[in-house]
Amino acid sequence: MKKIFFLIIAALIIMPSFAQAGNMYIDGYGTYGDFKDAGTMPGIGVGLGYTFMPNTNFYVKYLYGAASDYNATVNNTAEFWHMVWMGNIEYDLRIMMLPLYVTASAGVGYAYMKIDPLTSVDGKNGTEGAFYYGFTTGVRYHLTQHTGVFGTVGYQAVTGFPKKLINSTVAGYQLTAGVSFTIKGKNSSLTEGY
Repeated sequence: MKKIFFLIIAALIIMPSFAQAGNMYIDGYGTYGDFKDAGTMPGIGVGLGYTFMPNTNFYVKYLYGAASDYNATVNNTAEFWHMVWMGNIEYDLRIMMLPLYVTASAGVGYAYMKIDPLTSVDGKNGTEGAFYYGFTTGVRYHLTQHTGVFGTVGYQAVTGFPKKLINSTVAGYQLTAGVSFTIKGKNSSLTEGY
């Protein structure tokens, strides 16, 4: 897991040197996802990306989500949170000549999670890190040459917990909506092709 985290950080550091040929982006987004044993939770995230081939972007992303659930009957609060660092490859397919794209992406990384349910179960309670992977599809719309909005739906999973969460199932859907800023280069002109 430490190797994956190290590779993502290394990619983040060397990304600007590879971005000579393409656009660079900063994304801010909100999420809502199902983590099975960790419950459903909203989250926020940020991504730094660049175009390294036509229609293909590489992103380094960070995501944080948290939720809690108070149960008055047992006078206890279930608490869940996660932090995810990931590298992500995204392919954008332009729809006709519109500034509208259908996207597909796959990402891997490292997730650090806390699962503290109302009732403690061995192997399903604690704070621990493990391997993260996810797949999404969605749409991206360029509002201007430097801003855009996007939405995705996908599947995510965290697997390989070494001890405290070894019996946990952490996988499910994730919805994402956000805004993208082009900080180097520019998006296709809204009138390109007319």
